[in-house]
Parts: sequence; C-alpha cells; structure tokens
Amino acid sequence: MAFIRRIYSAIALLTAATLASACARYDANGSYVVLLLLAGSTGSASSVSVPWANSEFAFRRRVEFGTAHSALPLNYTVFVSMDTRAPASGVSLASGNDVRVYWQPTGGAAVELDRLADAWNSATSTLSFRLQSEAAANLNEDADGSYYVYYGNASAGAPPANEANVYYFADFFDRTAGSTIGGSWTEWRVNGTTDMVLNGGRLRGIGDDQTLDAGVRAALPAGAPPGDFVVEADWYIAGTGVAQATWAFFMNLGQNSSIANGSLSAGVGPGLYFGEGGSFNPNNAYNMDHNLASGSGLETNMLPNDAAALQPLYIRLTIDPVAQTYTYTRSATPIVSGASIAAPAVNFTSVAFLNTGFTLDAIRFGLDGVGGGVVSSEWDNLRIYLKAADEPETTLSAAESL
Repeated sequence: MAFIRRIYSAIALLTAATLASACARYDANGSYVVLLLLAGSTGSASSVSVPWANSEFAFRRRVEFGTAHSALPLNYTVFVSMDTRAPASGVSLASGNDVRVYWQPTGGAAVELDRLADAWNSATSTLSFRLQSEAAANLNEDADGSYYVYYGNASAGAPPANEANVYYFADFFDRTAGSTIGGSWTEWRVNGTTDMVLNGGRLRGIGDDQTLDAGVRAALPAGAPPGDFVVEADWYIAGTGVAQATWAFFMNLGQNSSIANGSLSAGVGPGLYFGEGGSFNPNNAYNMDHNLASGSGLETNMLPNDAAALQPLYIRLTIDPVAQTYTYTRSATPIVSGASIAAPAVNFTSVAFLNTGFTLDAIRFGLDGVGGGVVSSEWDNLRIYLKAADEPETTLSAAESL
C-alpha cells in the first residue's frame, strides 16, 4: 500500500510540474512566474506547493493560526484541537501513535516534531507542539514554513513525544523510582531522612522537621522566557492517616545564580507556598496560597485517610516578568494571595513578586519544617510554556488525502 502511495505521490508531483510549465508566462525580467496550480482537496496554493512529508500516512491537515494574533515567539507551544477517534476521524490507532506533526520549512526537508495530547481517541483531543521559528503577527501561517498534522497509518510505531521538546521547559518525572532525580535538576538535602526522590512517576519531597529539609532546582535551558509565560503542575499531599501539623511545601521561579538553598526567599521572584504550623507564617514574608489554620479547609481535602481518595490540585501560575506580577489558579479556581489568604477571588488579581530585579531563569521545588505526620508532598506534570499578548485561534484545515 505504501509503495502504491509513493507512486501516486510521484505522479502528482510530475503532474504539478507539467501544470507549472504549462501555466507559466515569461515576464519582462526573464523569469517564469507560476500562475496557478490545482491539486489537493483544499485547493489552496499553500497546500499544493508543500510536498507530502511521509507517504506512510494517508491524511494530513495544515495548522492555521488565524489572522488576529500577536507575534508568536520561537519555542512557543501551539495547542490545537483535533478529533482523534479511531477510525471514524481517519486516525488509525486509538493510542494516537499515528498522529504526527511535521514542520515543512520553506527551504529544506520536512522535520518531524515531538507532539503530545491531553487525551487520545477523543473528539476533543488537544495536540501540542513547539514552534521552530517566530511567526509574525496576524499571519495564518508561519512565513518560514508550514506545520502539518499527519495521520492514518495503522502500522505506525512509537512517535517522538518528549515533553521537554514540546514546552519551553517540562518534566513529567516518568523515570525509574529512586533517590536520584536526574534530568537537569540540582539536588540538596539536610541530614536525617529528608530527601527529594522519584516515586511512581512523581517528584516526592520527604521531610523530618529539618530547616529547609530538601529541594531541587533546574536552570531553564533556553534561559529566561522572553515574555509572559505559564507554569503548570499537579500537587499532592501523600500518605494515609495524615494529621495536620507543621509543614511547608513550595514552588519558586527565580534567578539560578541567586537562589539560596538555605532560604525560602533569596533570589526568588514569583513563589507559591503551601503550609501550616509554627515553622511557616503565611501572613508575613511570602506570597503564598494559604494556611490551614485560616479555616478555609481547602487544603484539608488533600489529607485523606484513604490514599485511594487522593486527588491532585492543578496549579497554574501566569507570570508577567515585565510588570513583575503573577496570577494563581488552583483547580480552575482563581485564588487571591497575600493579605486575602485562601479567599476565592471575586476579582482575579495579580500578586507582586516576592523580590524584584531577578532574572527568571530557574525553577525550584522544596520543603521546610515538615513534621507531625505529614509524610510527603508530590509534584507531577510540570510544564512551562510561553504566552502571546494576543493568542492565536489555532485550527486545522480540511483534510487532504494522499
């Protein structure tokens, strides 16, 4: 079947070349100008001029950004919705392994990109991949090349799907359990049983009431994001029969050369702190979520007696490094930090950075003063991605078939 498709593809290219010659005219400058080529199911000049990247796939759809967006920077993560129900949508595999993203630069061969989805075999899958060049404002397509989603190959093997190549920075912690975090993380720990470990595909912090028990820090490989950006992660309290006591768990963005392992605040710009008890006072020095003693009870739900009932909080920080402010959303609920600890926001407000003037080129997780029965905190599905001032309304074109 693939061989036949390649023959059809060759015939189509030969036909296109013949039409180009037949439909061209010789202008005053002595150059040929192709007036029109008609091929492909969409009938667009763009789709006609782009060769098929991989003849093993029966269908493709071009990624379109719309015409009312700001410039999309290099390394910007594109999110686009697609029906991936197999086989009704043309996708061959319920696993989504045959759904691939290719970038066809204006010069050179097509490049297959890492891609992820929030779910496969769904009518509303959200695909994500990273731009290979800046896309100018208001253009429906990147002038440097086209992006296509290919699908329809029942024999497709494992696709490239490294989260670090899809987002500006990411780590889903899907590595072998153990006391070494690996990746680009630098670890620190105090004495006792404090440590940061990998456990069940999550980053786990274990404490025993030491000062700044343990933590990890990673420099962002591409440096500080060039504009606004988003940090997302899942957060858990782990353990059974856990009592409320003394603990602090935190996530910080800051300057890699200035963050001090022995300080909750040195070198930190935006920070999120969960905590309770005497070693942690959320009403004073830090911008943080809230204290269980405030009576809101929102964190209490994270301490179930039955581990099977454990559910994560979905954390999102939206950061403006120019204004040096950030907003915080927890499981789709906007939260006001600072003075209005734990109160759901009537008007979703921004929070000032803990410190100003630091370059945000590193992320840190840590724990402090953990004791009294709280076993550990876990983080998962960490991802950082860039924002545009005016986000594109990204869609996929009509399907083309080979």
